[in-house]
Amino acid sequence: MKIFKDIPKFSISKQKALCAATGSIVDFLSDEGCAEIGFISIKGFPASHIDLGWIQDNISNFWKRFDGTKEELADLVDDEIGNVIQRLKSRKVELTETHLNVKFSTKDDCGWYGYDFSVYLKRPKFKTEDNHIL
Repeated sequence: MKIFKDIPKFSISKQKALCAATGSIVDFLSDEGCAEIGFISIKGFPASHIDLGWIQDNISNFWKRFDGTKEELADLVDDEIGNVIQRLKSRKVELTETHLNVKFSTKDDCGWYGYDFSVYLKRPKFKTEDNHIL
């Protein structure tokens, strides 16, 4: 089960040139019988332009329908956050009693960037037919 779906794709001219050149090299080496070669895909938010609200909303909405524990959610976020952020350099996912705190840093040609947000981990309450709250 994935937290982040429909990951945004961004197009930066330098990245387009890199993909074109790398793709040509990979095609050439594959034709020559070399071992399979791959490269890091360019998807997700650029290092200097991350939409924390989009990430936070995806985690919050996933939590509402997730049957697992807070610890399992934290592990999933830690595993998947790199799929939505380009040039991720460090990350830290911590649980408190009520929140999931996410901190990470990125880097691009212009500098380093630090980000920090939290997600309130309250599950929706449901009433049974006899009005007991679950």
